Amino acid sequence: MNIFVFRDSFVAVEVTLLDANDNNPVFFPSNIYDFTITSDKPIGTIVGKIEARDPDLGRNGMVLYELQRNNRTRTPHFTVDPQSGQIMIASAPVPLGKHSLFIEASDQPVNPSERRFSLAVVTIEVQTPAVQATKKMVVEAPIFIGAPYEFWVGNEVPVGTSVGQLKITEDAAIENILNYDLLHSYHEGGKFFDCLFPMKTIIFAQKLSNAGQRTPLTFFIRFYPLIIKSLPPN
Repeated sequence: MNIFVFRDSFVAVEVTLLDANDNNPVFFPSNIYDFTITSDKPIGTIVGKIEARDPDLGRNGMVLYELQRNNRTRTPHFTVDPQSGQIMIASAPVPLGKHSLFIEASDQPVNPSERRFSLAVVTIEVQTPAVQATKKMVVEAPIFIGAPYEFWVGNEVPVGTSVGQLKITEDAAIENILNYDLLHSYHEGGKFFDCLFPMKTIIFAQKLSNAGQRTPLTFFIRFYPLIIKSLPPN
């Protein structure tokens, strides 16, 4: 009779899970960028910066940038930093007008055949210094959007209640170089309302009088009239 004795052996096996390169780089906030510079800027001036992110791990999530050069976007005037995404002037002076660039953001997998990429379209407008200075002067005169304004409010609302919000053009808001003042054509208007900026919000200052009556109050902020009417309590 043959007797077989089986004995078990064990060995430690280490398994490493590799991240699949299944995501493309994504530009933020979008893949469309617009920049403006003046023609007097020297070589090395930073025009702007693009950014793309890839949620993959390791080299699969490492993003590098490259300026595509073809017949339509061929320009020696700009370059892009492969790691930071900064666009810089490569030769000067840069001709006036609009320049279009295609910039590729690609990940860096170990296997080049698995590389994924996305494209950004960058438009750079080159202006004379005088034109840009004129635009900045224009920004100093804001335009109220949707004026004249008319808000309705009850007589019994508490102090600090928001009555309404004003909106001005985006360029003026960005520059943040403007001063605002609330002017009153109603002789007691200053006791009732105040104007908070840069939030562009009308705020109650104290309680309204003449409860039970509809009292129109007219205010002027720069150029446009603001009409606030009080309503009798229910």
